[in-house]
Amino acid sequence: MFGRSGEWTYVVETERSTWHLIFLDRLGQDTLLEQGEEFVCLDRFLHETPWVCYGDAAGEMRSIGPGDSVLETAFPPEDRLGAFAALDAAMRQAGAVRATFPGCEDAEDEDEELARRLFTAVGEHLGLSLPRREIEQGLLPAVHLPLPV
Repeated sequence: MFGRSGEWTYVVETERSTWHLIFLDRLGQDTLLEQGEEFVCLDRFLHETPWVCYGDAAGEMRSIGPGDSVLETAFPPEDRLGAFAALDAAMRQAGAVRATFPGCEDAEDEDEELARRLFTAVGEHLGLSLPRREIEQGLLPAVHLPLPV
């Protein structure tokens, strides 16, 4: 299913996302994004760790998992536009980065809570809000994407 939220276009997939296998891994991000466009992918898997992939308007991309910082990585982003610093600050304020996470009473709930905080922080910071009712009721336009071979 797909739609728009503000200036964002979104795709909701029911299984593991496949778009990145074709567009980013095989064809390159220039196929997917025009110069000056931002990109965000929030992947929520049933049996794997969720992750966020974000690309700023300068074309730099980073992927992170729950509890990770966008800036504190083995290869920190150049961040010419300050977009990664702003996103990281929003994530820290929401307690979505492990260093700022207040913790949970039950340690088994920490990964789920970090994922929830991460997705909430990214959505709020970027102004992205998906229409949950329409998605759950199947009211959005839809297309079947075959798995890449």
